[in-house]
Amino acid sequence: MLHGPEAKNRSPPKSAIAPAFNRAERSIAKGRAQLSIGAAFYASGPSVGKRSGVWVSEARGNGPTAKHPFAKCTGDKAFPPRYHLRMNTSITRFAMALPLSALLLTGCSQPADQDATAAPDASAQDAFFTALSTHCGKAYSGSLVSEDAADADFVGAEMVMYVSDCSKEQIAVPFHVKLEGEEWDRSRTWLITRTEDGLRLKHDHRHEDGVHDAVTMYGGDTADAGSAGAQSFPVDQFSIDMFEREGLDVSVTNVWTVAVDPAGTPDARYVYQLKRTVEGGAPEPRDFRVEFDLTQEIEAPPAAWGWE
Repeated sequence: MLHGPEAKNRSPPKSAIAPAFNRAERSIAKGRAQLSIGAAFYASGPSVGKRSGVWVSEARGNGPTAKHPFAKCTGDKAFPPRYHLRMNTSITRFAMALPLSALLLTGCSQPADQDATAAPDASAQDAFFTALSTHCGKAYSGSLVSEDAADADFVGAEMVMYVSDCSKEQIAVPFHVKLEGEEWDRSRTWLITRTEDGLRLKHDHRHEDGVHDAVTMYGGDTADAGSAGAQSFPVDQFSIDMFEREGLDVSVTNVWTVAVDPAGTPDARYVYQLKRTVEGGAPEPRDFRVEFDLTQEIEAPPAAWGWE
């Protein structure tokens, strides 16, 4: 056995070359035959069928539009006739070294998740809940902006909202009010909670000792998708029953709306509104609306009553 430069320069005997040469010729011939079959199928015109596992397309317009041997590579898009020619020419050249069967096995590789369905965008209610969450731990001042005569005592009153408690399922927003000449009333807390069908607004009303008021935990659930900036809550049956029991029949058509901008939004606002309309069944219209400036954070107030 030879080693070194002599081994590189020595020519192999003809008996070793012939079998290898014959195998190469057979492989090339096989590749050309497979290409010829594929080309015949592509040129078959407006016929449709399946021959030897290869789908034949129906000619429409500029060329075949149904599935073809390279459908997985192209997403079933049609090849125009001129592309078929270029494709077959290129493959013929390449097949001199590699049979078409190998091309079909290796040329259609694609990521496993290519056909996976994209996750849907977050719902408007998720966006709303997230926007409110961006204010967690922050407090803001606000004021009455509606003009109903029933709210005359609230005109000029100091108001503070405090996004005090946040979780993935619920956000608590105490609403503190100081009427002129009186102490701070910390009896109100707005609760916005996720449900299986949307969002829920409840009003947690307590006395100074933390005991629930007779009229508490009223509110309602969203009836539609709303928007990322605002959600409305029509009165629920639990609240209607309580209002009727407590002699507050006027409130059985209440609709509450909460609007909020994410932290950092120019001119960001938080709005709370209670509204009743004659069209909605109320004996007379009602509109209570307060707004808070979310661009100016203030010092957090003491905890709401019962939330210490």
